[in-house]
Amino acid sequence: MPKATIIEFAADPFRPLPNRAPYFDAARDAWVLSRCSDVALALRDPGLQQASADTRKTVPDEHGSHERIYAEVKADIDRIDSAQWRIRMEETMNAALHRVRTRPDIDLARDLLHPWSVALMLELAQPEPAAARDLERIARCLFFKSPPPSSSSPEPISGRAPRPIDEGPPESAEAGLDRLLKQRHLVLSKSMFLGFTQTLPSFLANAWLALLLHPVQLARLVQEPALLPGAMEELLRYAGIVQTLFRRARTCVTLGDLSIEEGQFVYLHVAAANHDPARFHQPNDLDLARTPSAHLALGSGSHGCVGAILVRKACAVLLPLIARSGLILDETRPVAWTRDSTLKWPRGVPARWPSVR
Repeated sequence: MPKATIIEFAADPFRPLPNRAPYFDAARDAWVLSRCSDVALALRDPGLQQASADTRKTVPDEHGSHERIYAEVKADIDRIDSAQWRIRMEETMNAALHRVRTRPDIDLARDLLHPWSVALMLELAQPEPAAARDLERIARCLFFKSPPPSSSSPEPISGRAPRPIDEGPPESAEAGLDRLLKQRHLVLSKSMFLGFTQTLPSFLANAWLALLLHPVQLARLVQEPALLPGAMEELLRYAGIVQTLFRRARTCVTLGDLSIEEGQFVYLHVAAANHDPARFHQPNDLDLARTPSAHLALGSGSHGCVGAILVRKACAVLLPLIARSGLILDETRPVAWTRDSTLKWPRGVPARWPSVR
């Protein structure tokens, strides 16, 4: 698992690197693609295989693995594709919001989004109590990478007392997850566990922060609920968690006028592609009324994110609750960010109720 670092951003944390024509970076010994059209072509080309950012090794049997993982996730999604689960998602978040109603200092990621996601994961996984405690610890360790700014741990929505979140590095946490899966302690795929406890809360934290930084757009979502489907796609485009993907050419690949030789490494700057002015009008503006467009936040083709269904289903439920919550950004406290070679997400989003100063 790539190591994560804690970073700080300026006033506009969602503005990526500028777009430019494909070029070969001799220092990184890799091609760099950042325009939307180039990245889209690369994602769809079977000659470019997913590769590790650290070792540059390609993922073996990528297509077969993707199909298998997608089937596992689809089976889990089918289990929550019901009106009852939608109600349960809403009830769980409403209960979480009620618990922080009198809190003067709230962290959206630590107090609401991550516990909410973990609680739903546990309902789907149906683990034994001991395994449930381990899963909560593993989920926190993988998401936060290190203890949150406050020394106190979040109150778990599940009602169980959590263990400290800094018990071991993320690598050992993932090994513990693999052990629980191998011992069949939970009725859940690894991809779904990571989707619920990592991908989903990471994006929701990004999305909620983007909305708080754009109060006019947030108010518009409250006043015009019909904007929700397009707003969800705009938030994925504007504030997606995927920054860069990595590929290696298994054969000679031609992308338009670009020729990539067999074995060469390729950086795909997805965030930059999603802010390409050649594809999106005023791309650095968050516009919830924007006509839905072919963003690349969840990949494309055979490289599409297997958790895309989960992200969209959860967002359809949660975005209206987020919009109506009334919480505002607490600008007296900094936003704490984490990023690794591929992803970027806020591990701490300070918020408060309007009446609390």
